Amino acid sequence: MENDWKTLSAALEAHLENRRPGVYKSLRPALMNDAIRALEQRFKATLPPAVKMLYRWRDGQDMQAEEPFVNGYYFFPAEKMMTLFRQRAAGHCYPLFGAVQGAYPSYLCYDASGQYNGIKGSLFCHYPDEPFDEDIAGSMEAFIGKINAHYAREEKDNHFINFYGRKRTRKIYGQ
Repeated sequence: MENDWKTLSAALEAHLENRRPGVYKSLRPALMNDAIRALEQRFKATLPPAVKMLYRWRDGQDMQAEEPFVNGYYFFPAEKMMTLFRQRAAGHCYPLFGAVQGAYPSYLCYDASGQYNGIKGSLFCHYPDEPFDEDIAGSMEAFIGKINAHYAREEKDNHFINFYGRKRTRKIYGQ
């Protein structure tokens, strides 16, 4: 997993620097292991390995970023992600990305336990104000791979990535 991640994250870094310079400039530096451990202790939670790898790559975007990371979603810094995790996530879903500027917030979440669709480590789009969520990817690597594949083949100005999958009726945390 780690070697795959190094290849994927290096490609993502290059794509963002070349194709999305505004996003690239808004990325925060990576978190070191000590900072991750301190965050885990503060929030009394152990981050899944894939989430740790993501934040070892970059600690989200500056909260004042003008451009979202992907499809209108901003990449949350780890501290904001953990705060939302504690507030909303029922102990298994890590909201890594969010579109929170509008009246209807939504989050791209990492499912650590497989409670969402039976696939531990999958990503899905959570719409708090809707009765459904949508599949995104079966793993963190698949998610980053979809972003990389998009940038490898699409025109420079096409930033919308079609990775939405099947809609599922929410079973794990209704509102």
